[in-house]
Amino acid sequence: MTAATRWGPVLLLCAGGVLAGGQFAKVSVEFTRLQALYGVAPARMGLALSTVGLVGLLFGVLAGGLAPRIGFRRLLLAGLAGGAALSALQALVPPFGWFWASRVPEGLSHLAIMVATPALLLHASAPAHRAVVMGLWTTVVGLSFAVLAGVDRLLPAGLAPRDALAGHALLMAAAAVAVRLCVADAPAAPGARRPGLLALHAQAYADLRTALPGLGFFFYAFPTIALITFVPPASGAGAGFATVLPLLATAGTLAAGWLARQGSAGTRLALRAYAALALSALALALAARLAGPVAPLAPLALLVLACAGLAGGASATLIPQLHADPAGQARASGVLVQLGNLGSVTGPPLFAALAVPHGLAGLALLTALAALGAVGLMAAAGRRLERS
Repeated sequence: MTAATRWGPVLLLCAGGVLAGGQFAKVSVEFTRLQALYGVAPARMGLALSTVGLVGLLFGVLAGGLAPRIGFRRLLLAGLAGGAALSALQALVPPFGWFWASRVPEGLSHLAIMVATPALLLHASAPAHRAVVMGLWTTVVGLSFAVLAGVDRLLPAGLAPRDALAGHALLMAAAAVAVRLCVADAPAAPGARRPGLLALHAQAYADLRTALPGLGFFFYAFPTIALITFVPPASGAGAGFATVLPLLATAGTLAAGWLARQGSAGTRLALRAYAALALSALALALAARLAGPVAPLAPLALLVLACAGLAGGASATLIPQLHADPAGQARASGVLVQLGNLGSVTGPPLFAALAVPHGLAGLALLTALAALGAVGLMAAAGRRLERS
């Protein structure tokens, strides 16, 4: 535990997280151009996009359990260096089968970064700043999409896929060198008997303190990516609205870290954030149903995304509040990555099924139902933690 927060390593580690988010964003932002470059159907390119997330879904808890044995900084360096090599390979535009196959080890690279970094961040942070740092960490994936989309829009002809992939490779390699030189390792715990995959899952999900941050985060990931995707066309707002939505979610996650530091910590903050999300989503559903598609619904939609970000950030700040040791933080981070990917994989298809027949009202109502589920979870978890 450090007496003073080392903000240089903290910001460097968060930058590495932004680059890990770029493992999704580089394909998402370049989706149409990559599809044209390879001449494949949207469904095949969509599978290539989602492969990284599926790896995290399958192996998130395993990575969290093994991270202390491997070493947190060693695991992070492997993730950054491996991600750099894979992006460089993809920049050579290999045949599509090889491109798709490269997304499997890239999923392992992404997982290594996302599991190892929180323990290193918290090791570099003073106790008073840990909630703020975890709120900052929760923004990294959204920031990667915003940065890459912004660069793409600023260039007259947009980014070429090769340039995006090569630039990502160079930045990840630079981040690996910087981490090697500037980031101190967190204490690990080698030597314990290595449990099997099923035993790791059983241990993680049987321990409420380990599972709760990820369970809460699921209810954030489940609606948020879908809302960012489907709300702009359903609301009839312009292109600028599509840019502002993820920024509001990012602002919400930052606010969660600040509020947790001010004393609104633990399940109380997550409970209130999800209650606000449920109320704002119900208000949007009612307004969309009563007022029709021409009503000015953008302010309500922005409020929903801000509340969603607040709820996701509050869930992530539970990790340092419930675990003081790096090994416990890594296990909780593994669950969070796994359940966050589960929400990201399952949410968009369900929201897409509602978007056409029910429009914005259907999207908002499903969001409210998910948020109410999270309210029940946090209320029950809070009572159980108080008794323990």
